[in-house]
Amino acid sequence: MINYLRVTGPDINNGLGVRCTLWIAGCTHHCEHCHNSWTWAYNQGKPLSQSLDEIRAFLNKSYINSAVDAYSISIKSSTSPVIL
Repeated sequence: MINYLRVTGPDINNGLGVRCTLWIAGCTHHCEHCHNSWTWAYNQGKPLSQSLDEIRAFLNKSYINSAVDAYSISIKSSTSPVIL
């Protein structure tokens, strides 16, 4: 199961241009000095399938639609398979 943590935007830190970023829980890398270590635990957040209305409502806000050039999904590589 994939857990959703939050969606942020407008955002200029996670790719070229102005973006919205969808934050997904879990990472097995635990890189030293990681600036997203708050996303490491897989057992946090809400199931993505239960969060789609919340995500859609955020993305439909007029200040997001008028400012955003692209979208990012922050999902980490892991040794565990991810099934979408």
